[in-house]
Amino acid sequence: MNNFYTPGSRETCVNTNSVCQPTGAIGDIAVTIGICIPTTSSCGARGVDTDNLCAAGYFGCDNGACAPPSVLDCMTGHFVCASSRSTNCHYGVGGECAGGAADCVVPLFGATGAACFVDRDLEADHDTNEAGRCVPVPGSSVGAHVCLPDCTSLGTCAAYDAASTNDYYCQELEADGAGALRQILGATPITDVAACIPAASACDTSADCAAATSVGCDTDQGICLTPSLTACSANGVPGQAAAGTACDSDGGGLDDGRCVDDGWGLTVCLKTCGVANDCGTFEATCTNSGAGFSFCN
Repeated sequence: MNNFYTPGSRETCVNTNSVCQPTGAIGDIAVTIGICIPTTSSCGARGVDTDNLCAAGYFGCDNGACAPPSVLDCMTGHFVCASSRSTNCHYGVGGECAGGAADCVVPLFGATGAACFVDRDLEADHDTNEAGRCVPVPGSSVGAHVCLPDCTSLGTCAAYDAASTNDYYCQELEADGAGALRQILGATPITDVAACIPAASACDTSADCAAATSVGCDTDQGICLTPSLTACSANGVPGQAAAGTACDSDGGGLDDGRCVDDGWGLTVCLKTCGVANDCGTFEATCTNSGAGFSFCN
């Protein structure tokens, strides 16, 4: 399905009453397949492309098919075979190289939050509804990233988790308040970078969120809350409060955290803790600050 976003090369079905619908992320040929589904069961079944008939994390509906996330659009370098530089490898397999997958040179991917695009309408341009953000693929051995829909500006997503709760999941990818800080510094974007994630990546409890990037789960929205620069504001500037300042880590209205130096000259609000296992987030540790409090990280 690597040609799904290539103008003039999208796969079709022999039965013209069917639509070729890919599953998984485009470019990950280990898990992505195309299935010919009846047009009456497609996102274009009503005679018009309907975005919210597609699963959460998809870019929406075009030409009757739901536009899935893409690994290829976050690659900044190409797979090649070490034994034959003229032969390309493919993400997830690489078996066409003489030495198998181990013979592939590890590819390069854009940084988390980097802008990406998928050509969902096959017009070879960058439309607003084709904008995405690169998000790490959980458990990837090569640091793979996948292009998911960008919800930085709107805060909403075109596709929904219609099978269960009819929710979308707009997940922030950086510390809360990073956009406001950029605005003060004259940079863009002026809102926190965020991407629409699939339902499988949504959280039900804080244990579903990694301590390295989150302070817990917002169970109302199904997203993992990122550490907050806003909660450590001083004189209206996020991340400028003194280390050790009491703060509200999750927006719950209580000062349940302290401002901690993030190593980049800013402070972020992290939850305080008393013992190693009372943090809640996945693989969290309770670290003694040396200043009279401990925090989860």
